[in-house]
Amino acid sequence: MPVHASSPQAGPSDSPANPELRDLQPLIIESEPLTSNTKAIVFRLGGLHIQTSYLGCVGHLMAESGLAQVLEVVYAENAVKHILSGKAIARAIRGHFIVHAALNAILAANAYKITIPINGECYDESILHQDLGKAKSLY
Repeated sequence: MPVHASSPQAGPSDSPANPELRDLQPLIIESEPLTSNTKAIVFRLGGLHIQTSYLGCVGHLMAESGLAQVLEVVYAENAVKHILSGKAIARAIRGHFIVHAALNAILAANAYKITIPINGECYDESILHQDLGKAKSLY
């Protein structure tokens, strides 16, 4: 019978903090019968792994929302893949802060009926629509 981390026979090397045992959790769970007490053991992730998992979840949930295209304005395509998978934690946090700030600026501009400067210049939407109408008529 295997020694469980919660059993009285468990030594220091069998504790959940031991990376060797923690990394083997999926194998232990699959190899034990359904009636085993091993399924009751929950291995906790550390702070870094929680951040990685959370950022990976956000990237997975927002995959088709255009978040990758927005982040590609600031970061390279390969870096965005790592950001959305949660592997590049510092870049991911900075990128999410940038997206958050941009969305807040757009929402505030719409709420207070003000224009957002683009490339340092304020634009009027009516002029923009007139220009688009002229461009459509040319093509």
